[in-house]
Amino acid sequence: MAEWFIACFLKDVLRKVTMKLSILVSSIVERQNYYLKRILSILEPQCVPDVEIVIETDNGEMSIGWKQQKLLTRAIGDYVCYVDEDDIIPAYYVSEILKAIESGPDCVGINGIITIDEKQPFPFYHSMKYDHWYSDDNGHYRCPNHINTVRRELALQAGFEDIKVADYGFSMRLQPLLKTEVLIEKCMYFYLCKTKSEGAL
Repeated sequence: MAEWFIACFLKDVLRKVTMKLSILVSSIVERQNYYLKRILSILEPQCVPDVEIVIETDNGEMSIGWKQQKLLTRAIGDYVCYVDEDDIIPAYYVSEILKAIESGPDCVGINGIITIDEKQPFPFYHSMKYDHWYSDDNGHYRCPNHINTVRRELALQAGFEDIKVADYGFSMRLQPLLKTEVLIEKCMYFYLCKTKSEGAL
């Protein structure tokens, strides 16, 4: 029994020492059977031993900011990124992030596509090249926010407020902390915006 306990303890310590990336997913109970299953079916085949998926679930009683902060404090990876359960990421998502963080940047810049009710695809760009949020006829431009991969200690310094929409404030607090970036040129994220809540599926 003692040997088993020591082995489990050492395994847990080693996991914490070697975890490179924490992918953080916020979920709502009534949507788990569809959205959470869908995103996990994409993420889990990509994960390797030094990548963890952390999920925080509630019935909607917590603010989004509070759930994002809870996920952040539970993460043990050197880097963290958020994936919304109702969005889509490509099959190369994890491998591209792992390549990008090999040189130890503060953050990873990404490009993606946003659609509204599965229509009107429009590009977005999240990078240190932008020091504020703005949009024009060619796309949406943001300094790094929660869907960018960033060093966990910097994300913790920025933190999330206990409010419904906390992403902008997190992005603004994070921006001055970032000094280095690796930009992934491939499309890394499909943000599926919906004008009406679909509830349980």
